Amino acid sequence: MKVISSKFNSRYRYWKDLLESRGLKQSGDFLIIGRKLVPEFLERHPEAISEILLYDTDQRDELPLTSTAQIYLVDKALFKQIDVFGTHYPIAVAKQSPMDKWESKSSPTGLEVFSALGDPANLGALLRCCEAFSVKKLILLEESVHPFHPKCVRASAGSCYRVPLEWGPSIHQDLGSFHALDQSGVNLTGFSWPENGRLLFGEEGKGLPENKKNQSLLRIPMNDSLESLNAVSAASIALFHYRLQYPC
Repeated sequence: MKVISSKFNSRYRYWKDLLESRGLKQSGDFLIIGRKLVPEFLERHPEAISEILLYDTDQRDELPLTSTAQIYLVDKALFKQIDVFGTHYPIAVAKQSPMDKWESKSSPTGLEVFSALGDPANLGALLRCCEAFSVKKLILLEESVHPFHPKCVRASAGSCYRVPLEWGPSIHQDLGSFHALDQSGVNLTGFSWPENGRLLFGEEGKGLPENKKNQSLLRIPMNDSLESLNAVSAASIALFHYRLQYPC
């Protein structure tokens, strides 16, 4: 067990960098924070865990630890700076799952999803939907928040590690053919999905870029008192509708 007591310690500063997208892009690791999530990862994906952060030696007994994970005893005040959700529970450091660059000329296999969501909680919830409805891959556009942002990891309940991920271009670049949700589109209720295709979710609040409105647009029928649903509610409806036609 190694002891970390200084805020200038290089390892501590490295962990702090993992709280933001910029640090995550420069690293191959991410933080797992949560009383339920940490033990779950240790049991389901022990090979991914490289480090465990504690602020009390007694916490070691609370976890199903692997022999390969390096244990750090972190000063309590420093630990609180990393424990951004105030869990007072051990934090795990894990390896990010591999993320290749999306091949724009590739044909979709099953349903694939483009995401430009910038809110980590929204992307996390979308990842959870993607796992639930067996989306083949999630293609993260340049506008997207990092999928291993702590808030995204938490909201996804670990789906960020299990859903296949790829990096894509900007939402404003050529994405080929895809479907998207827009109130000017055809009614989703009677839409027949192709088995292989792509579905785009754009940036929150900005809607679909004008240069993308020549694609296959789908409308979720709803009460006229509302202009739209939030991104994750809309995503869950669309993905469920696809799975009704192509059961897992």
